[in-house]
Amino acid sequence: LLDVCGEVPVPPYLGRSVEASDDEDYQTTYASEQGSVAAPTAGLHFTGEHWARVQNNFETARVTLHVGAGTFRPVTGSIDEHDMHAERFSVTRATVEALIAAKRDGRSIVAVGTTSCRALESLYLLAVKIASITPCAMKGQELRKRAVLGDLGALPQWSGRGDRPDVVQTFESLLQTSPADTFAASTSLCITNDGRWRFSVVDALVTNFHHPDSTLLHLVDAFLAGKARDLYRRALAGDYRFLSYGDACYLTRSMDEHAAAAVEPRTERVAGLGAEEQCAAAAPNETERPKVLLHSCCAPCSGAMIEEMVEKQDADVTIFFYNPNIHPRAEYELRKRENEEYARRLGVPFVDGDYDPDEWYKRARGMEFSPERGSRCTMCFDMRMDRTALYAHEWGFSHIATTNSTSRWKDEQQVDDSGRRAAAKYDLTYMDDDWKTDVMTARKYEINAQQSFYKQEYCGCSFSLRDNNFHRAKEGLDPIKPAQGDVYSDPLADAAEESPEVVDAFFRDAPAFSEELRGVYKTRRRARDASVS
Repeated sequence: LLDVCGEVPVPPYLGRSVEASDDEDYQTTYASEQGSVAAPTAGLHFTGEHWARVQNNFETARVTLHVGAGTFRPVTGSIDEHDMHAERFSVTRATVEALIAAKRDGRSIVAVGTTSCRALESLYLLAVKIASITPCAMKGQELRKRAVLGDLGALPQWSGRGDRPDVVQTFESLLQTSPADTFAASTSLCITNDGRWRFSVVDALVTNFHHPDSTLLHLVDAFLAGKARDLYRRALAGDYRFLSYGDACYLTRSMDEHAAAAVEPRTERVAGLGAEEQCAAAAPNETERPKVLLHSCCAPCSGAMIEEMVEKQDADVTIFFYNPNIHPRAEYELRKRENEEYARRLGVPFVDGDYDPDEWYKRARGMEFSPERGSRCTMCFDMRMDRTALYAHEWGFSHIATTNSTSRWKDEQQVDDSGRRAAAKYDLTYMDDDWKTDVMTARKYEINAQQSFYKQEYCGCSFSLRDNNFHRAKEGLDPIKPAQGDVYSDPLADAAEESPEVVDAFFRDAPAFSEELRGVYKTRRRARDASVS
């Protein structure tokens, strides 16, 4: 169908329609699988004859890369605010073995194309993540199970700014973990010359001259340690051709950078130790990434908080979904499923806690008419955070947090007090950052709209549903229908629906709602009792 109805997706910056010659010219001679919407243009320079000569003189290995349309997306502001596109890639076991052999022998690894370079560096970082999963921690076991089958998950945008374990040992660990013949993954890695990024796999790079507003040029600048501007001045002065059908260049990392990388302190993989010894060896210290168990109430409250933790704070995050308050079951399953799917897309481990509504209702007895942000909410936060802290303690986490603290409908002090009490029981750190800044709140609604998350209209518990529907009836609005709501679609409009003014107005009336409801239900109970007698 694509062959008949589609056409070659030549880059939009060429400023022309597709030409018949593009069918052959805009394709590498060594491509073998369909799936990419753009060509890795550095490879266009190799004709069949050229590539045969390369293979006769050098050892070659393949990376299957499905370049995405996002590679054409320009950086319109600060690179720190750019939403990096994701690309799928895969490598064979033989390719990993070839990388190990080259690194062990001290031979250079040359990447043909910036996207191939990004895929190789991503492969290493995902292998580091899998190798760091200790046998004494439940955290990450699902990721390890998938890795055994060859699924390495997804790599977030700002990964790779921490310690760099030995490349050979890291790749050997991956092969020991999994017998798979092929390893597949998705990467959103953004490589920039930010002072924290270091290349671990690629030593030399064949690449074209890129558009000035592209993430590809940022990668080149990082590869040249900030000297891309000088290179491009020389290219312009020499009348070199730019972009997809332009000229190529061969770049190498400087000797100074290699020397610096050789003396950088490394975190070596713990080998030859039993499970208890590995637990002790892996105990957190001041320089390690915080291992965070993030209690999540739903996907809409999670997006910006996970992004901040993983990409800005370099935290090792696992999502813990434990919400026995959510009613009815259909609403609970919808929120859990959406949260789990989002975690999978991010490559973040997800732990499914028990659904225990009977225990929740037992604890809520006598608080049925407590207003929102009242004693029933305190009980609910305590129950969920106690279970979160217990799980964190049992499985080796150092920090806990909750997405409840991102919601405008929640009392941040009430949420944080509950989190601190739970953390103190097990000597954990509760992360009480301000997760409701204007920037994070705006980002939250942007992510919600991008992901088309389900727009829940009540806290989750049956009492919240009752109170909200009582309020809506007084306002002449239709009742909430659990698991049948709308989705987020417009960040500004969605934020306005939950503006501080709207929230404050609701809570000004909440105590009166509760008292009025108490009277309504008391009257109904008396009428029912009279009819029975």
